[in-house]
Amino acid sequence: MSKFELPRSVGQLTKLEVSVLLYDALRESGIKTQAELSRLSGIPGGTLNNYFRKEYMPPQENWNILREVFSPPDAVSPVSVEKKGTINENDIRLRARKIRSLTFLLKDEIDFFKNSSVEVRELLKSCLDNEETGYVVSLIRALFDDQTFQIWKAFQEGVDLG
Repeated sequence: MSKFELPRSVGQLTKLEVSVLLYDALRESGIKTQAELSRLSGIPGGTLNNYFRKEYMPPQENWNILREVFSPPDAVSPVSVEKKGTINENDIRLRARKIRSLTFLLKDEIDFFKNSSVEVRELLKSCLDNEETGYVVSLIRALFDDQTFQIWKAFQEGVDLG
């Protein structure tokens, strides 16, 4: 089974986001067809097809079922290390795709605030943890350049670079 994790709530997602997430989850899961997903989930194939085609939003109850199919409770684990000491490439790809999906979802939300008033952005800031947000943003940025990443890592570890 997959280690792909769908968001807990379908309520804030768009039909497009649901479709993208379901396609990613299906690809990562090893489930070969929507018919197989229908059999595993108990959700009729036509209903699933409507979610994949962006025609309908799944109710939270169906979303929870899909989350269970794609993310069994024991599936969430740290990156596995094979016997040779190398990191499992499938785990790396899975985690990278999860970040890609989350980035896709986050971009739409951030775009809302890009053109908003000062008051709306202040409300956003009051709802976010400044330190946690800064950590995530700086780490993502650093991961795209190894020299920047090494500096970021040293800074996080409190190493004197001078």
